[in-house]
Amino acid sequence: MRSLRWVALGMVLVVLDFRIDALDLLPDPLGYAAMTFGLVPLTSRHRGFLIAAVAAAAGVLASLPDVTDPTFAESWWAAITGVLQTLVVVPTCVAVAALLPAEAGLARAVWVGDLMVLGVSLLAEPVLGPLRGGAADDLLAPLVLVLVGFALLVVAGFVWLLVRAARSPLPQR
Repeated sequence: MRSLRWVALGMVLVVLDFRIDALDLLPDPLGYAAMTFGLVPLTSRHRGFLIAAVAAAAGVLASLPDVTDPTFAESWWAAITGVLQTLVVVPTCVAVAALLPAEAGLARAVWVGDLMVLGVSLLAEPVLGPLRGGAADDLLAPLVLVLVGFALLVVAGFVWLLVRAARSPLPQR
């Protein structure tokens, strides 16, 4: 399952942002394209890879505004790409767990963590948004840091899972 290395590389490109002025030097559409490239050869092996490949392909288009808009992460459009990212992570983890039972524990931890990050992220704005401003920002900052730290841990776990799975041959049908 060596093509999973492309998925790992793509996820790293999506997560990292290096900007000069407004231009993203590691554009998210490139990351989603790498994920699509890595997932397509595996689509016949498990339906999860097919779902993830479609989500990654949609991510190419959905993340185009991020290339030149530094405020993209604060927009509702970013929530859509967040959902697409989860639609890559969760089905990929399910497929890896099904095909490589030795990786099932890590795969389960990653997809559960990813769903938790998505849920908290989607609920954070409507719940915490009214609290913005003044002293409330000082209280919210630690919560945001914890969420970001947990999200980075989930991404690192996903990349680690993919690297490990990429070393394994595809099981015989």
